[in-house]
Amino acid sequence: METPTVQVIAAAPTPPGRLRTLPVLYVEDNEVNVILMQAMAGKRPQVQLLVARSGAEAVAAARQTRPLLVLMDMNLGDCHGTELIGRMRTERPDAGTMYVAVSAEASSEQINLALRHGFDRYLTKPLRLDALLALFDELDQKVLGANPI
Repeated sequence: METPTVQVIAAAPTPPGRLRTLPVLYVEDNEVNVILMQAMAGKRPQVQLLVARSGAEAVAAARQTRPLLVLMDMNLGDCHGTELIGRMRTERPDAGTMYVAVSAEASSEQINLALRHGFDRYLTKPLRLDALLALFDELDQKVLGANPI
């Protein structure tokens, strides 16, 4: 069995005085969506974006990198997001990681299903840049509060 690989997208240079990085795992099997997320995450230099293209890669990446935020597409080639979040939360039940579902399915039924299965939030595609940046900023403030510079 092959070991899953995870693509690490280097964070933009860290501004002077900013010592923290925010490891964010993006679980997505659509290359166009990956490219869009890379461009959006690039607006926040503290974000270290890691990309997993399957559920198996996501589980391996979470073990290795301990992300603070997991953005997860709900319809992956090897599993559904509701299945994957159960596996990931079982692996790291007390990690403090925020899990956010990302999907084009915007019905209240789908959103409620995701939240019942353990997602903290739900973002719909196409992603709004302002909503994503606000999420990164919220996470940054949380980390800053826990680890003042």
